[in-house]
Amino acid sequence: MASQFTGPFNRLISLKIPVNPPFLKPPEPVLNALGLPIRDYYTTQDVCKLLKIKPDTFRNRLERRYYPEPKKVGGKRRFSEMEIREMLKITKELRKKGIFKAGKD
Repeated sequence: MASQFTGPFNRLISLKIPVNPPFLKPPEPVLNALGLPIRDYYTTQDVCKLLKIKPDTFRNRLERRYYPEPKKVGGKRRFSEMEIREMLKITKELRKKGIFKAGKD
C-alpha cells in the first residue's frame, strides 16, 4: 500500500507500508461422516447434538445402561467415532420399539 503526503518543506513524501491481508477467515474445519470436526475423541455435548437430546437425558440413559459406558479421560467421558455410531444405532432401534420418544426419554 502506498501513501503520499506533503512534508514540511512542500516535498512529496511517499511511504510504502506492507499490509497483510486483514481479518482472514479461518478455514472451515474438516468434518467426518457424522458432521463433527475430525478428532480422536468427542465430548458429551457433541454426542447430545447428534442424538438430539439434552445432556441430562443422555446421562440418564447411560445410568440405565442403554448405552455402553465410555472411557473417561481426566474424569470426563470421551467418545470415539465408532462409539457414537453404535449409540446412534441403539437410539434408532429403541425409538422404533417405542422405548425412546424422538428427542425425549
